[in-house]
Amino acid sequence: MSSASSPSRADASTDLEVRTPARVHRRRAVVLLALAVFQFWLWGTRIYNLLGDSTVEYTLAFVLVHLVLYAAAIGAGVVLTVLGLRMWREARAAGVGS
Repeated sequence: MSSASSPSRADASTDLEVRTPARVHRRRAVVLLALAVFQFWLWGTRIYNLLGDSTVEYTLAFVLVHLVLYAAAIGAGVVLTVLGLRMWREARAAGVGS
């Protein structure tokens, strides 16, 4: 078979289009937003507890390392929020609820 008569793999893969139903987008958005809220609550609570605990003397290095880790986790919550809101808007644009 000649290569001119059959499409190449690159051409075949660009023709594929996967459509996700808008209701699935809405459900996924709700899951992402719920996870984001949980992230903010969990790590916000941990920061509050770490900084507010006067019964234990933590070293400055311990506090700084944990605050950096908590900030990274909150950053993940921000990413989840952005993705969830984008999916929510896509579902709304497709006409699923309001």
